[in-house]
Amino acid sequence: MKKRQTIEEFDRRFPSCRWTKSAQAERTAGVKRCRKCGKTKDVEEFYLFLTPQKAKRFASYCRPCSNTYKPNTTTEQRAENDRRSYYKHHEKNKARARAAWYSNHEENKARQRKSYAERKAENEAEILAQDECDICGKPGAAYFYRCINAGNTQDNEFAFWLVLHHVCQFEAKDARLIPWTSRIRKKEVLK
Repeated sequence: MKKRQTIEEFDRRFPSCRWTKSAQAERTAGVKRCRKCGKTKDVEEFYLFLTPQKAKRFASYCRPCSNTYKPNTTTEQRAENDRRSYYKHHEKNKARARAAWYSNHEENKARQRKSYAERKAENEAEILAQDECDICGKPGAAYFYRCINAGNTQDNEFAFWLVLHHVCQFEAKDARLIPWTSRIRKKEVLK
């Protein structure tokens, strides 16, 4: 039989975690009321655990009540029950998810269109503002190449572009910065 963990052992095991206010008050008082049987018992009669926020506290039920409350099913039985529940409610959950998606679909698409247009306008402004050729470094570059598929397209559709002179495109294609089949465009088309 496992030895019960004392409050001091629990404190040593989790030194960086704090006690909740109610648990601190119960700890100083030394007694706690069980929510199931209603009896006031010593705090040593309650299980100790951490909350999701990493705070220490006592269980709501005393140990005997907790032990009777625990289900008498095996892990395999619980897994089988979960599988049955999934298939029992699968179509209903699927329909609910589909309805939620369609209820927000149009506004999501409108928001995505607006965001895309803003990012595209920013990108075009950057291309128009740049006067220096990315290949030779000289001013007066009047052409650009934009690769829409470069990088992570979900974060930034215009991850890669070059501003260049018309004669520099062949050097860029030789360096494989631009595919040979692609064409460069004049910056005037963005205005």
